[in-house]
Amino acid sequence: MTKKTILVSSKDAFTGAMLVNIVEKAHIGSICSYCSDGPTTLQNIERFHPQFIVLDLFLPRMNGISILREMKRQQKSPLSLCFCRRLNKVLGVKAVKNGATGLIDYRSNPEEFRRSIEKTSRGIKTYPGEIQELLDDKDFEICPQKYTKITTRQSQILEHVSQGKSNKEISWILDIHLKTVEKHKNRLREKLGLNSMAELVHYAIRNGITEKDEGIDM
Repeated sequence: MTKKTILVSSKDAFTGAMLVNIVEKAHIGSICSYCSDGPTTLQNIERFHPQFIVLDLFLPRMNGISILREMKRQQKSPLSLCFCRRLNKVLGVKAVKNGATGLIDYRSNPEEFRRSIEKTSRGIKTYPGEIQELLDDKDFEICPQKYTKITTRQSQILEHVSQGKSNKEISWILDIHLKTVEKHKNRLREKLGLNSMAELVHYAIRNGITEKDEGIDM
């Protein structure tokens, strides 16, 4: 098997060191670059033309989805294993649609990372089962929110919350009572296990409910 040039990226130094160690022990190729932020990752992809990339989707200053999109725009097609903390369905599908060969959750153990790295470096697509189901379901393209835990009304409220609108503004825009807005926000926090409005906003960004960019561009 031909040895590959490999780029590894991770915003977390501990995770990055673990990934570098796994790649080196797998003997699948040589690491041409290790990066901890988005702009450097893209710059080194353009500089070294790696054949395989281990990509953190939540790199600072330029996220992994944006990097995948830019590679796609430039017609670059290296194999890639993408990861992030608490990988969700919508984000996972977006990564795949933009060229990710494999996906794995940040919380996976080193052995799971090793298996995924070895498979994706050979061009074998490896996606979590729930994400593969969405990819196989044509209806996902039409109505992705059908597959999330929240109702249409709740997603509307969550979108406006993420845009910084007050309860009063949301009540006026959606033509519903102020208490209804508050009730839905409380139900969202309970349903999703979130403790603050900041966590609600982060959930909206990660799940593509809003396009506001605070770390991941959907």
